[in-house]
Amino acid sequence: MNILCNRIRGISEYAHIRQSISEMKRRENKYPLLVTGLCEGAVDAFLAALTSDEKGNSPSLIITHDEKSASHLLDALSSHGLRCAIFPVREPVLYNMVASHETEHERLAALMGIINGDLDAVIAVGDAAISYTIPRDILEKSMMHIEVGKEYVLSELCEFLVASGYVSSDLVDGRGQFSVRGGILDVFPPQLHCPVRMEFFGDEVDQMGYFDVFSQRKIEQIQCVDITAAREILLNDTNRSKIASVIKNMIKKAPNDEARESLSRELSVIENEADVSFADKYISVVYSDHISLIDYFGDDNLVFVIESTSVFERLAATEWHMNETVTELIENGVLSGKCSSFALPSSVLESFFGNNYTILVNSFVSKYDGKLSGTFSFRTRTPPAFVGNFEAFVEDLQLYNRADISVLLLCPNDAEAMSLSEMIENVGMRARIVPKYTDVTDVEAGAFTITSAKLSGFEISEGKFACISLGESRDKVRTVHKRKAVGKKSAKEKILSYADLSVGDYVVHVTHGIGRYMGLESVLSYDGVRSDHIKIQYAGTGVLYVPCEKIDSVSKYIGAVDDESVRLSKLGGGEWERTKARVRSEVKSMAKELIALYAERMRKPGFAFAPDDEMQREFEESFEHDETDGQLLAIDEIKKDMERPVPMDRLLCGDVGFGKTEVALRAAFKAVMSGKQV
Repeated sequence: MNILCNRIRGISEYAHIRQSISEMKRRENKYPLLVTGLCEGAVDAFLAALTSDEKGNSPSLIITHDEKSASHLLDALSSHGLRCAIFPVREPVLYNMVASHETEHERLAALMGIINGDLDAVIAVGDAAISYTIPRDILEKSMMHIEVGKEYVLSELCEFLVASGYVSSDLVDGRGQFSVRGGILDVFPPQLHCPVRMEFFGDEVDQMGYFDVFSQRKIEQIQCVDITAAREILLNDTNRSKIASVIKNMIKKAPNDEARESLSRELSVIENEADVSFADKYISVVYSDHISLIDYFGDDNLVFVIESTSVFERLAATEWHMNETVTELIENGVLSGKCSSFALPSSVLESFFGNNYTILVNSFVSKYDGKLSGTFSFRTRTPPAFVGNFEAFVEDLQLYNRADISVLLLCPNDAEAMSLSEMIENVGMRARIVPKYTDVTDVEAGAFTITSAKLSGFEISEGKFACISLGESRDKVRTVHKRKAVGKKSAKEKILSYADLSVGDYVVHVTHGIGRYMGLESVLSYDGVRSDHIKIQYAGTGVLYVPCEKIDSVSKYIGAVDDESVRLSKLGGGEWERTKARVRSEVKSMAKELIALYAERMRKPGFAFAPDDEMQREFEESFEHDETDGQLLAIDEIKKDMERPVPMDRLLCGDVGFGKTEVALRAAFKAVMSGKQV
C-alpha cells in the first residue's frame, strides 16, 4: 500500500539510510546499518519501501529469526504489492525412510523465482539460507521450455523428467510426478499450483493445459510451460557410483552388524536404481561444490536481518544440534566423516552480510560484534487494539482529531468499512471510504480515511500519522481467522495434529498400512534427545513409533469403523503393498470409465454464469461468520464450474452445521445475478 510506504519514506531517518546505502556502494568495506524503533507494521512498510526503492538485478534477501515471522512477512509484503517467496528450512533425511518432498518443492520454486527474475524478495530463516541445495548451473540445466506446436520425442521427454527428479505414476496427484498414457503426458512441476496435461499428435504438442488433480479434468488451456527440477539432489549413474563407493568403504569399517545391515540396505537401493529417500545423507558426494541460498545472490544485494540477535542465537543452536547428530552417526558407523557436512558455517553468512548492503532491523538497540556503517532510530509504535469497545475507540479517534493526526483505518472487508464509516459519522466525525483494490494516495487530518486491507498498523510521531488495523485487533481475540484457500486439502482427512486423534482410533500409515493409534510416547532419539512420537499398534505384536513432525505420513481411517470388519496390517509384510496395488488397478479402471463419461459431457453445451462483480463481493462480505478453509475451497470450485460453458456436475457434502447453506447461498446469488431462477 503506497500510503504506508510513503509515510515511512517521509521520515528523515529513511532518507539518511538511503544516503548511507549510496555511500556503501562506493566503499570497499560494506559494514551493516543498524535500524531500531520500528514496530511490526512499520517494519513491513519499511521493508516494502526500501526493497522497491533500491531494487537491483537480484531480489532482496530477508533473514528472520523464526518461521512465524517469515510467514507474516510473506503475507505483509505481498499485500504491499511485492512478489515474494519463502525459502523454508528442510531437515536432511539421514535414514532410509519415506519423507514428504513438499518443503523441497517450495525451496525449488523459490530458487527458480530468483533465476527467472520473478521475485522482489526472498524470505528465509538463517539456517535455511546456509543449508546445502542444488547448484545454480545444475538447476538451470534441469529446465525445459515446452510450447504448443513444437516437436518433442515423448520417450526422451520422459527420460529428462526422470533425470530431473520426477517419479512416474499411474495418475498425477502431487508435485514431482508424471504419467504417460498413449500420446498424453501429465506432469506436475513444483513451481506450479496445478499439473499440466500435454496432448501429442505424433511428436508435436497439439494441446496443453492445466488440469485438476481430483477430477483429472482440464481446467485451462495454456500455450507453454517451464519444466523444472523436482528434487534438490539429482542422481545420475556417476553420482550413484560415487555413493556406492562411499557406502562400500563404510561397510568395510562398520563397527557392528547393525550398522553393516543398515548400510547394505542403502547400497541395495543405490545399485537397483530405486528412489533414494536418503539422498540428503550424501549431498556432499553428489555436489562437490557446497552451494546454499546465499550463493544465488552473490554480492552487492540488499539484505535485511530481522532481530539479528535472535537470528545468530538460532544459528548457534542449529549448528550445535547438527554437530551432535553427525557425531552420533559417525560413531555408530553409518555416516562417513568425508560427507558429514550439510550446511555452511554461520561465519559464511556473516561474511555474506559484509559483502552486501545489509540492514539489521531490531526492535531495540542490541549488541553487534562487528563494525557498523551507521545507526538509525525511528519513533513508531503499535496503536492500541480496539476489541468490541466502540466508546473507547471513539475517544481515541477524538484524541487523534484534536492532535491534528491523520488516521487511516484498515478493515477486513468493504462491508465492515461501510459500517464503520456510518458509525463514525453518527458520532459527529467525518469519514471517507476508499474502495477495496484502490490504492490510498493521501490521508487528510480531520477526516478518517477507511479502506479494506489486511496489514498491521503503526503510528509515526514524525509526520503525525496513524494507521489502525481493525481486522488485526479482532484477530487478537479470535481463534478462527479468515484465511485464503491457497491449496487443496486431501479428501482423506489429513491429521493436523495429534489432538485430532483419540486413543483407539484407526489410522493409515502411507507405508505400513492400517493400525490403531495408541497415544503419544516420549522416545529417546539417536542424538540423546527425548521427543514425542505417535504410537501405532499393528497386527500381532507390531508397534510403530512415528515422530510428531512426520505426522503428514499418517491419516485417519475413513472406512466403516467396526472392530470386527477392520483388519490391522502386519508390519514388514507385503499385504499392504498388494492391497495398494489392487486398489490402484481398480482406480485406474474406474478412471478410464470416468474419462469416457466426462468426455461425453464436455461435448454438450452448458450455460456460463458471469464472473463475480462488486455486488457479489459485497453480498459475500456481509456474512457474519468467517469461512473455513473447506468452505473457501468449495466456493471457489463451484464458481469455477458455474463460469464454464459446459454442464456442471458437483455435489456439496458436509455434516450438519458445517456451513453448506452459506456456500449454497453464494452460488444462488451468482445464478440470480446472471438472470436465472433458483
